[in-house]
Amino acid sequence: MGRVLLSFDPSLCIDPYLSDPADREEIARVAFASPEWRMLDAGTITDEEALAAWQERLPERLRAPMAEIFEDWHRHMPEIPAMCDLVRDLHAAGYPVYLLSNVSLRFAKLKEYFPVFPLMQGYVASAEELVCKPDRRIYQILLERYGLSAEDCIFVDDLPANVEGAKAVGMQGYVFDGDADKLRRTLTELGVNLPPRVIPNKTGLVLEGGAQRGVFTSGVLDKLMEEGYHFPYVVAVSAGACNAYSYVSWQKGRTLRCMRPSKETQYFGAGELFRTGRLMNLEKVFFGIPKQIPFDFDNFFASEKKLEIVATSVETGKPHYFRVKKCKYRLSRVGMASCSMPIFASPVKIAGKSYLDGGVADSIPVARALEQGCDKAVVILTRLKGTAPTISKKMQKVYRRYFRKNPEFADVFCRREEIYKAQLELVDRLEAEGKIFVIRPTVPTVSRLEQDEAKLTAFYQHGYDTMAARMDELRAFLEN
Repeated sequence: MGRVLLSFDPSLCIDPYLSDPADREEIARVAFASPEWRMLDAGTITDEEALAAWQERLPERLRAPMAEIFEDWHRHMPEIPAMCDLVRDLHAAGYPVYLLSNVSLRFAKLKEYFPVFPLMQGYVASAEELVCKPDRRIYQILLERYGLSAEDCIFVDDLPANVEGAKAVGMQGYVFDGDADKLRRTLTELGVNLPPRVIPNKTGLVLEGGAQRGVFTSGVLDKLMEEGYHFPYVVAVSAGACNAYSYVSWQKGRTLRCMRPSKETQYFGAGELFRTGRLMNLEKVFFGIPKQIPFDFDNFFASEKKLEIVATSVETGKPHYFRVKKCKYRLSRVGMASCSMPIFASPVKIAGKSYLDGGVADSIPVARALEQGCDKAVVILTRLKGTAPTISKKMQKVYRRYFRKNPEFADVFCRREEIYKAQLELVDRLEAEGKIFVIRPTVPTVSRLEQDEAKLTAFYQHGYDTMAARMDELRAFLEN
């Protein structure tokens, strides 16, 4: 699992908690290179005993960070995309895949962060069996438990000794050197028939906003990530931007965690009004929460996906499409701008200009995707078919007065229902022409500021299930 399906690097676990290089090095030496770490894999020591031993060897100032790092280390192992895609392809082709890993009892928690684990037919964890690779007994446990014939199996590991252990019981073995394409070619040479996963280069992914309704999009994207679908172009608005960030960084499940109500994720309400003077605290969303629920900036900026985030200019009322290359601060500010609901949140200054919610000027940026050269697009909406935002005459007067210094913005804001319905007409026409694939809720949606965790979880699951049920349609659309 580690260094084959997931990137296991102690520095990824340690660096978010400590800034001093010497402190980081000491934690790595005392914990991750310790006898206790191996004992955890063998199941001969508990988490509490291991932590106590490490803290005993550390100076007082590092004991609390050590506890935090040990509690959260399993959250800091990003998937190796090409290898997880290979697992998805094997699963899609009908080949059973099993996990055999030297791993502690913490695996019960780790599974939640392991994106392709639901595709595994079974697993053997060393700590649960009290035996580690390369002892031949652990391979025999796998074979016996799942009724497998050794000669029908190929075992993949990054350590030669572990591969030799598998060969000793009759399996074929492959030492993984980081090159997923070479492994794929080897499997093909052995007779494994892998289907192609093709997303044409000129295919876009369009993500509507909707505040908490965006949890539906989270479910859809998590299923797409589980299946390994990398869209080359993404354009997103408001809550869709939050989803896009986790999609581009390839962090399945992260946006759902961010949207579920908790002390660490609460960003709107009377408390925020009292503390900040605004009902929505987007500084917390884009600068605070990523520290509590880590955001993989490195993976985000390493991605080859082209991402555009929509915000509305307060001065002109026109949409602006931001791209961010390497700056973490700018990425966070752009997200804030796209999500800043008028009146509820303050305008966001970027390069001297003010921006608010991208949904005001371009709620469903399908036209933008086509302008950028997309021949087709997958569009994820968060409203029921035929529904649109409405603004009463009375509220229009309020908004025009509130934004009287920015009449162009006020005009666009008050015409949002008209603009949105025109976009829906475009969506319907393009869908009928087979140019876009639309996914939208088919059950009553949650409210924009929903705080009921059960309702949010159910709506997320509706998104996941909707995408799962339509995977064959999506494949046909992409391959046509």
